[in-house]
Amino acid sequence: MLGHATADIVSRSIIDSLKSDEVDITKMLMLGGDNPNVNIAIEDILYKKVTAERKKKSSSVPLLGLISIGSCPLHIIHGAFRKGFKSTAWFIDESINDIWCWFSRSSARQGDFITTGTSINETYSRFLSRHLQCLQPLARQQESSRTSIMYLSRHVPYLLTNEEIDRVGAEWRVYQMADIPEEWFRKTTVYLDHIIEYLPIDKYCYRIFSTATSTGTPQYVVLTKLVKCLLSLPHGNSDVERGFSENNHLVPDDRSSLNEASINGLRATKAAVKFFRGGKAHAVSTTSTLISNVKEAYLRYTKDNEQQQKLIKNTDVVNGKQGPEVEHERLEEKETQLINEQKNLQEELTKATNMLEEGTTRLAAAMKNKKFDDIGTTEVLVTAANAKLAVLKTKLIENDENLNRLRKKIN
Repeated sequence: MLGHATADIVSRSIIDSLKSDEVDITKMLMLGGDNPNVNIAIEDILYKKVTAERKKKSSSVPLLGLISIGSCPLHIIHGAFRKGFKSTAWFIDESINDIWCWFSRSSARQGDFITTGTSINETYSRFLSRHLQCLQPLARQQESSRTSIMYLSRHVPYLLTNEEIDRVGAEWRVYQMADIPEEWFRKTTVYLDHIIEYLPIDKYCYRIFSTATSTGTPQYVVLTKLVKCLLSLPHGNSDVERGFSENNHLVPDDRSSLNEASINGLRATKAAVKFFRGGKAHAVSTTSTLISNVKEAYLRYTKDNEQQQKLIKNTDVVNGKQGPEVEHERLEEKETQLINEQKNLQEELTKATNMLEEGTTRLAAAMKNKKFDDIGTTEVLVTAANAKLAVLKTKLIENDENLNRLRKKIN
């Protein structure tokens, strides 16, 4: 489908797929994809559709569309890499190994690399990504962090009401003044080269948003809702690109008949192996639960196939019953058309007969009165009437034959 699909087809397929899984499209935050121009039209269609659905549901939430994270940076990186690789005589594996050795053997060089990388990131990062930096634990004390969190609360579509946006600012003030232990975001282990490791942001946020007030109620109600939404946003389209690559490996030319359920099953299995054992299938433990799940999956697969075969069989039976009925209706409709045609031919035959009688009468009167001018005129009427009658009689005979044959089929 995707090879030659238009923007309308792709966008409609996305919406239908979400609705079939009972996913509320008003909750859609963004659309990830690669860089074909048709994606611009797809994003525009989905933007309008999501906004229209949100308008139907609520008028208290600001009507914003989808969040844009920009085009895929991988194409730019790949293009620059390919250009550099072709214009030089380097062996890329040796060059990468040299770069790694250069930085890995000097803590000063590592520090310079981190500083330079941070500077480049601050210069070229997207506007939205720059505001997301306020979620870093060390950035919460900065005054600009409140400006960033308020910007994010206003620009995340269909999430917060105006009252909740105001509460975000108050809860952020409380968060800035809170005493947060350093071990909540920084690992205690410090390596010999003085590299400090930080805990993942989701673990840090989990601890923060698990805190409660003196009365036992959650400390951060709206802020928790906002941050969970923000952490679900990807940093780019690399996941989408990676998904396309995985699908290409899973569905080669000799497996192109795989249906959507089979592809999803393969993707889920591969993701599970990667998550639990780092992509090493042989390292996955064969437990009783795993065996039970495999058996259950096979039973579901067999049941789905049986239901599909029953559906096909029932469809064939219904079509088989409807076939004669449809044919009978078609024959009756054809009979009605032939009867109407016969009536029209009879009316035209009557008119032609009257014209012939008129011409014959006038011709007899003209010959009797020796009006030679009228004789020529009446001969034209008689000749035309005779020709018309001959054609009409032929058509009536053909009509009667068709009608008789049709009635035999109906009976």
